[in-house]
Amino acid sequence: MTGMSTSSPSVDQLRHAIEIAEKIQSLEAELASILGGSAVVSAPSARAVAAAPVAPSASAAPKTRGRKKGQKLSAETKAKMAAAQQARHAKKNGSAVAAAPAPKAGKKKGGKRTLSPEALERIREGQRKRWAKVK
Repeated sequence: MTGMSTSSPSVDQLRHAIEIAEKIQSLEAELASILGGSAVVSAPSARAVAAAPVAPSASAAPKTRGRKKGQKLSAETKAKMAAAQQARHAKKNGSAVAAAPAPKAGKKKGGKRTLSPEALERIREGQRKRWAKVK
């Protein structure tokens, strides 16, 4: 609603609003006569019109789903997705689920990591120096 000030509307704006409301009422009456009186809809109040959300423009880009372009999945993630899909298919069709692939040997991801004693001492020494500056 461009052109409207935040203060109260002017007399001309009120007259224009009344004209529009009268047009709406006459069109509703015409619609009711065409449809047999079953489709009577009241005109929205001026406050309801002002508070109504604005529809997005047609030029707005549609929202897309999925990964960003160029983002690749790891082989492990692809294997997990494939196993999950096979399980869903087996559940839907009532066939046996294939055994999950054995986990890779090697370092586990996640979990709690520990610092070496040297690293802990460097952190403690830095903290002591910072506190010494404050005191």
